[in-house]
Amino acid sequence: MTHDSSENLELFHYGIKGMKWGVRRREGSDGTVGTGVREAKKAQREEKRTARKAAKKKEAEENWKKPTTEDARSASEKRSRVGKHGTDALSNKDLQSLVTRMNLEQQYSQLKESGKSESARKAGQRYVSDILKDAGKDLATDALKWAATEGVKYAFNRATSGGGSASSTAYRVPTNLLESRRRQIGR
Repeated sequence: MTHDSSENLELFHYGIKGMKWGVRRREGSDGTVGTGVREAKKAQREEKRTARKAAKKKEAEENWKKPTTEDARSASEKRSRVGKHGTDALSNKDLQSLVTRMNLEQQYSQLKESGKSESARKAGQRYVSDILKDAGKDLATDALKWAATEGVKYAFNRATSGGGSASSTAYRVPTNLLESRRRQIGR
């Protein structure tokens, strides 16, 4: 501690922020101080983060290349040939296979749009989820209405019974009222 001429006392600290009394820092293999457990864990986290980024990048690159079947490639070639030269450039067999492929793709897209391809399990999950959301909203609304009503009643009773001004003091609903309401609701 030093004494200033203006009668202010100042405390100077030359230690290391975050260090604990009596705990020594570890020395690294190269003799440097501070390469302890914390720094090692930080380096491990950084390595893991780098590995995750590399894995995500690789996965994104793999997903970029769409896997196609021989039928899809053939249909694509035939479409481009028809676009350039018309249907006269295809044989009957090629034209038939192209029409079949196009019909199948159209039927698939119609089924997907209508939701018929959704499994019964997913449909049931969505139905139950919607019911639970509605029930939760109703319960929350009822609870808020009840809490507001009881709070107003309590504040009014306190104000009229000489317990003080309702506007100057904030009041809490007693826990016994909350417990009785929970029993009424069946929770």
